[in-house]
Amino acid sequence: MNKHGFPIKIAVFIFAAALSSVVAQESKVAAKPASASQAHPDLNGFWGRLTVDTQKLADPKANIVDGLDGGDGSGEAFSWWITHFETDAQIMRRAQRNRPAYKPEFWQKIREKDWDFSRKYDPANRCLPHVPRLGMPQKIIQSPKEVVFLYENYNRFRIIPTDGRPHNPVRTEIPSWFGDSIGHYEGNTLVVETVSLIDQSWLGGTGYIHSDDVKVIERYRLEGDTLHLDTTVHDSMLMQPWEMDPVSAKKNPNPQAVFMEEVCEDRDSDLLLDPKNIDPTRQGH
Repeated sequence: MNKHGFPIKIAVFIFAAALSSVVAQESKVAAKPASASQAHPDLNGFWGRLTVDTQKLADPKANIVDGLDGGDGSGEAFSWWITHFETDAQIMRRAQRNRPAYKPEFWQKIREKDWDFSRKYDPANRCLPHVPRLGMPQKIIQSPKEVVFLYENYNRFRIIPTDGRPHNPVRTEIPSWFGDSIGHYEGNTLVVETVSLIDQSWLGGTGYIHSDDVKVIERYRLEGDTLHLDTTVHDSMLMQPWEMDPVSAKKNPNPQAVFMEEVCEDRDSDLLLDPKNIDPTRQGH
């Protein structure tokens, strides 16, 4: 036997033991699950300006009259304002370059839905909320298994699982205004997929209808204190997916941020459908 064999065996044994200890420690570190804050962007909190940010406490020494510019606050003034506002707003929207490209066989149907620029058939005028027109949530509550989107506008909410589960088989069987949403993370981005949207909803206030197989993909990307939202609509009625205009919101720094109660009362539909408020010169566009 080599006279140096015994020391060499001892050295090899010590090295192997040390290596086993390092591998065991690395295995423990790898097996330790990452916390939600480490694995995903922190989306918790209020986003954007809230109603409370624009409110001022009433001045007891002053009387404030809440009316319409150029009007006296009467029903007649409101009727004139709402019909002309909707029509003018629709004309401005049609000047926008970013519009969904529908297949030719659906053009006439869209004209029939919004034939005089008035939005009289727009479900949003009847207090019916729907994706993707909800846009950016004003508050997000985030947990390891789901995110909750809260909207100050009429106090709406969405609960979106993020734990890898598929679409809910019950919710997908029954189309709804919010549809069924599931989410997952891609780096600093929360990706939300929504299906099973009721085909009575619109993609926009200019007669932008959709089929019952529409799919909406929302990408919420966090950069510093700013949350960006990019939305893409996939639908068989479209010649290509429609990428809606991106929106963004900064983290609301107000320590007293709170939602104000907002109730939707449909006061528009009757006025928009009243024949005396229809401008015949803008029909049949």
